[in-house]
Amino acid sequence: MGLIPVSEQDRQGESATFIGKGYESDVSFFLEYLQPGQGPALHRHPYSETFIIIEGTVTFTLGRDQVDARVGDIAVAPARTPHKFTVAGDGPARMVNIHAAAEMETEWLDEETWEVLRTSSVRA
Repeated sequence: MGLIPVSEQDRQGESATFIGKGYESDVSFFLEYLQPGQGPALHRHPYSETFIIIEGTVTFTLGRDQVDARVGDIAVAPARTPHKFTVAGDGPARMVNIHAAAEMETEWLDEETWEVLRTSSVRA
């Protein structure tokens, strides 16, 4: 189980998904290759997600904060923290999105729910 050849990876173009459960691993991750303006909608997980920027600039919303991450930067969305990101600038971005779980679990949030969370005392 130590090596997973490219031919056996769950790939979508230049991006890939790794689900740890199938390989006796306690982490899962995305290897992302995204174009300007691309990124997921607002969501959260019951575990932390760590992002490592390999190429480009990515604008993150992490709870109430918005930050720009560049090559070499690491961003962390703590467990249950609403977050999203978008590739900024004119060029693509490459990043690794590490989920601290053997299986990914995502709760997608609409903007109305986000506004309630953002303005309440509940951890957002």
